[in-house]
This record gives sequence, C-alpha cells and structure tokens, in this order.
Amino acid sequence: MPIKSVFLSSTARDLADFREKVYEAINGLDGYKCVRMEDFGARDAEAEAFCAARVGESDLLVGIVGHVYGSCPEDSDRSYTEIEYDAATKKDIPRLMFVAPDNFPVPAHLIEGTEKRKQQQAFRERVDRERIRFPFSSPDDLGARVVQAIHNWEATRQGKGIHAVVTGSRKGERVRIAVLSFQNLSRQDEDEAFSDGLTEFLISSLTSIEDLQVIERTSVLSLKEQPLTLPDMGRLLEVDYMVEGSLYKQEESCRVTAKLIKVSDQSYVWSDVVEFPWTQVFDVQQQVAEHVVEKVKSTLRPTERRSLGKAPTENAEALAAFMKGRHSLRQFNNLRKKAYFRETEKFFKRAVRLDPKYAESMAELGFLYLITWETAGDKKWLQKCKRAFEDTLDIDPENGLALSELGYLTWLEGDSDRAVELARKSVELYPDRGIPNNVLALIYLYMGFYEANETIETSAVIPADPLYIYPYTNLALALQCMARYDDALARARQARAIEPHALVAILLEGAQHYCVGDLDAAETVWREGLEVCSADVKAILEVALAWIPASQGDQAAARRVVCEHRTDPWLPGAYGPYYVSLCSLAGERDTAMEVMRQQTTYARSYRYLISDSTLRPLQTDPRFQVFLRERYEQWMRDVEQWALTLPVGPPALPDPDDLIDAWD
Repeated sequence: MPIKSVFLSSTARDLADFREKVYEAINGLDGYKCVRMEDFGARDAEAEAFCAARVGESDLLVGIVGHVYGSCPEDSDRSYTEIEYDAATKKDIPRLMFVAPDNFPVPAHLIEGTEKRKQQQAFRERVDRERIRFPFSSPDDLGARVVQAIHNWEATRQGKGIHAVVTGSRKGERVRIAVLSFQNLSRQDEDEAFSDGLTEFLISSLTSIEDLQVIERTSVLSLKEQPLTLPDMGRLLEVDYMVEGSLYKQEESCRVTAKLIKVSDQSYVWSDVVEFPWTQVFDVQQQVAEHVVEKVKSTLRPTERRSLGKAPTENAEALAAFMKGRHSLRQFNNLRKKAYFRETEKFFKRAVRLDPKYAESMAELGFLYLITWETAGDKKWLQKCKRAFEDTLDIDPENGLALSELGYLTWLEGDSDRAVELARKSVELYPDRGIPNNVLALIYLYMGFYEANETIETSAVIPADPLYIYPYTNLALALQCMARYDDALARARQARAIEPHALVAILLEGAQHYCVGDLDAAETVWREGLEVCSADVKAILEVALAWIPASQGDQAAARRVVCEHRTDPWLPGAYGPYYVSLCSLAGERDTAMEVMRQQTTYARSYRYLISDSTLRPLQTDPRFQVFLRERYEQWMRDVEQWALTLPVGPPALPDPDDLIDAWD
C-alpha cells in the first residue's frame, strides 16, 4: 500500500509543542508520513515557489492556525503558512485546518505588529469561511484530533464516511438558491396556506437537483413579515439566485407569477405567468422548477426531471388540508398554544384520511406529536409519533423527516447506537438538508459530543437553513455545556432574533446570564418570556426564575416553586433539566434524583452531569454518585463506538471515582 504524504503547515515558534505532537501522531499512523518545510533544508532562493511545490506533492495538508502570522519569503507579503494553504487549495488537496480558540495565549515576545495581526485575523476568518474548523486546547488534544480527522478523511475518501458532515466542504461549491415566499394576492386569509404551500413544494422539488443548494423552507418563510429588500434577503441568505412570485386563487382557478433573480446584479433572468385550475398545481410547480434549473445549470438529468414532477398526492383536497396543516404547525412550533395543536392535527389527519398513502402528511403528524411531548412530557405522545413515523416509512422508506426524527425518538427510548445509525442514514440520503443534519447534531449533543454538534450545526445545518432557530439553540446549549458562555449567549440571541417568542431561545438566553452570575439580566429575560409565551409553557419559565432566589439563599421561596410543580406533566420532557437544576439548588435532593432518572435528553450525559454548575449541590449525594458511575459506563461505550467517526472527537474525561474523591 503506497505511503500517503501529509504536509504539516503552521508557524513554528508559537506552536512548537503542538507542531511536534502532531508530527509524532501522524507518523504513528500506518501508511502515513508527515513532512514539513524544515525537512527540505534551507532554501532562500525562490522560497515561495519551492514551498508551493512541496505542498503540491502531498496527499493531504494538516494546518494549525494560531494568532501569529509568521515570516514571509523575500519579495512576498504572504506568510509561509498562507502560501502553503493557497498551494493546497489551488491543487485541490484536502485541507484539515485546526484553529486555535480566540483566547489562545501568545508569548509576549512573539506578539506581532498591527499589520501582521490584521493579516493573521484575515487568514483565520478566511479559513473559517472556506473549511470546517477543528478547535483544540492542548498538544495532546490536538494530536488526538488530528488522528481522528485523518481517519474520517480516509473513511470519506473510500466512500465509508458521512457525506457533507465530515468532508470539510463549505458553501460555494454549488449554486445556492432561495425560493422566497410566494405572495398571497387572494382576498381570503386562508389562501395564505396555499401560497406558502406552493413555496414549499417548489423548494422540495429543487432540492432534488444535485448541483443546487436550496435554502430550507423554515428560513424563507421566516422572512415573510420582515421589511427587507431583495438585496437584503440575498445577502442574509448568502445565495446566488432567488425565486419570487405570487399566487392568486379564486375558488378553483389560480394564477401564478414567478421570477428568477440573479442576486449579484438584481437582474431578472426569467419570468412567467401561468393560469391553471388548482388540481394542476403540481404540473405548474414542475414547470417553474424546470425553467429555474435550466437557467442556473446546463443540463437536467432524467432522474432529476422525474423527481421534479413527482407529486406527493394526487388528491387536491388532501393537498389543501396538508397545506393548512403546515401553516398551523409553524404557529404551534413557535407559540405552543393548544388551539394551534388541535388545528394542525385536524388538517393532517384529514389529509391522511383523504389519501392514506400521503407520506409527507403522516410524517408531519408524527413531528407534531414529537414537539408536543417536549413541553407536555406524557409518553403517549412519543408512542403516537413513533406509530406515525413507522407508518410513513412503510409508505416511503426514504422519507427524510421520518428517518431522522425516528432516530431522535430511538435515542429517547435509550438505544443510542440505533439512534445514530438512523440519523446517519437520513444524512447520507439527504446530505444537504437542514433537518437530517440537525437531528444528528442533536443526538451528538445529548451524548455529550459537543464539539461534533458545533461542527455539524455550523458547517451543514446553518448554511442550508440560516434562519432556522434550532441549530442556534442547540449550539447555545452545547457551548453552555463547554462553559463558553459568551459564545452561547450570542447563539441564543441569534435564535431570539429569528423567533423572539420562542421558549427555548428565551430559556437559553437567561441561562447564559445566570451562568456568569448576572442574575438581574437572567431575571429580566425570563420575565420577558412570561409576558410573551403562551400560558401552556409559563410553568417552565417560573421554574427557571426560581433559580435566582435559590442562588441568593432564599431556599424557602425556591422550595415553594419545587412543590408547586412537583407533579407537572412536562417534567420528563425536554425541559425537565430546568426543574432538576432547581431541585438541586433548593436542596431538594430526593426530588432531584427522582426526576433526573426520568430524563431522556442531554441531562443523561456524563459530561453534562460533571460540568453543569447547578448540579454541584448534588455531588456529595451517594445516589448521584451511583448515577454518575452508570452514565460514565455509557459514555465510555459511546466513545469507543463513535469517537473515530465524529467530525470532531470529544476530550478525555476524568474517571468518576477520581471526581468523587475530590468532592468528598
């Protein structure tokens, strides 16, 4: 087997220990040899060309990027490190870039002047735009991460990896396009669901085209009420083209206007007006999609043409019910009002009753039940959503929503291996879709693989769905668990900017203030939530607010809230950890341990249990220590099973007995 050459690129003096550890780690791999510029001796003449040539002879470049720009060859304003990176880029050599955190120390004698510091910051930002960033903390940590990343690269190169999750690809390789919400020109408000539905169907059609990256529906629909110009939307979504249009519907007669706009110069590439009976809506959608594809790419494969014309149902009444259900589902997902739940369930059930093979409607019904469980906590909702997802897969075995969410559901049932397998299968089928990648990242978050969550959310989910709140809230929680509170606060605020009334974003924003000791700011955010959230979820905010008197020594007030909500149905759901934290802070250990063992989300991770500050009062409790040992065993099984296949591996964690000895 030929030896693969890995070029190690970095500045030397500030990263000497890191560089040496990576050199040893790569040379310790079977079939790999690490090379560095110093291996070739001094080369003053034509140093830039010589450097680029040596990189070009390599199979892979591993780069370490700190805060020092470093030296430049004579007659060049680029550092050796940037020259090496550019040479690999030009030759299309894979690049695994390991970027030091913002607070990474630089020895005083190595701090460069203003101009070089600007150059290095620009280089760091460029790497961030163009590649997946792998963070690191210590030389040993970096050595382990490099080995894991090379294993991932090798698996992907052989077709064994997870497409678009571990390859390191970023936006820019394909045409990015957004289908903006079609304007409802009808006089009836209920026709808003039909204009949104047309938008969604066109998005769904275009996502089947391999050469396009299409912005997900959640992002474009969130822009409907925003006072933004087309150039503003293009910049916000970072797309090359946008489709805008309108729908006028009068009883069964319709008129659609559609336009394709090139974002760079705001020129109209194509436009059309089509009049048709509503029963032919999918024919019109196919016609519009084909025109769009023909204008932004040269050829349309036969399989792609067939997928553009594939209708989810032939029943016009079922289609209408589905569109209305999707419209109500968005309202329920954000506000969690029971009236929206009843309306959504009614429409989806009607669609399935009219067309029992309507897989998309069945899957959305399952999703409705799943998010209902998050705040209701009753396991009957999990049972209902499992049936719905399984029924969906009986109809359509490759339904992305059902596959990925069934993976999430399988995690909640305690089978982490099967959960990862299902979520990964969905990502392999739909590598560029936001929801499959987001669910996989969420499962990693629950397992305690926070770095992997951060990588997937930022490199795969947000580029596909930049205005979907869940990658931001998942990131906020992962960053909170890594004690990166400022970064977590920024992500929570991004989520609130998208959905100001979303419960999860409000809770997380307040939690970051609490974690850094700013109790006044935490209280302000959570009280704002009480004003805007529905009555159905205010109990969760009341529990979060009670953290404050508990932290100020008013145990009596905190315990009153514990007692008031002891039998709330939502405690086993996704927000149960807030109640566990309150019980811990209030000294209610019995209740804390009882509810903790009911948890099925992130609060079961060993890494979370040893890192969350609100659980410190439980550390000397023998029951907590037993639970900790149990979760450590699961942590070690998960690490052994999955660590080498993650985009970024987890750090080594201390043994629970060592921690318990220190606590005692």
